[in-house]
Amino acid sequence: MNLYNGNITIRQILRVPQARELLQTELPQLANSPLIRLASGMTLNQVLTRAKGYLPPEKLYSLLEQLKSI
Repeated sequence: MNLYNGNITIRQILRVPQARELLQTELPQLANSPLIRLASGMTLNQVLTRAKGYLPPEKLYSLLEQLKSI
């Protein structure tokens, strides 16, 4: 998946079934949260900036690599 240097929106990511499944598997607490709808218009970079401190850097890196491979 092309993440457009982090400028892809969460909405665009969630439109890809494999990416949606990945997020539901790796971050079930977030994938089923109303926050995901609020963040859907945000870019990946914006969400990653806000996620720092909530998720370990290794987890974020792993998720990004997995998204890129989709």
